[in-house]
Amino acid sequence: MKFSAKCKNTKRTADRLGLVGWVKNEVKSRPGQAALKTVVGRVQGEETKVSVMKKWLRETGSPKSKITDAHFRNESIIDRLEFASFDIRK
Repeated sequence: MKFSAKCKNTKRTADRLGLVGWVKNEVKSRPGQAALKTVVGRVQGEETKVSVMKKWLRETGSPKSKITDAHFRNESIIDRLEFASFDIRK
């Protein structure tokens, strides 16, 4: 599976849940170790649907992905959505 396919599956899941935001692949170099391939992004929408998405990201993820950890930061209640759709950023 190509690394970019992971973002496509994440987008599909977000679209199915009616969420907005973005997702992006990142490669973080680590001195003396193999590079770490990871996915970062922002998710906005109904709180219960965001919770479902977080569970999917933490426990299921894209086929063939290896989930070693999931961190969710900067969580807050917002008055209005900042995005119109869920996009893949390059």
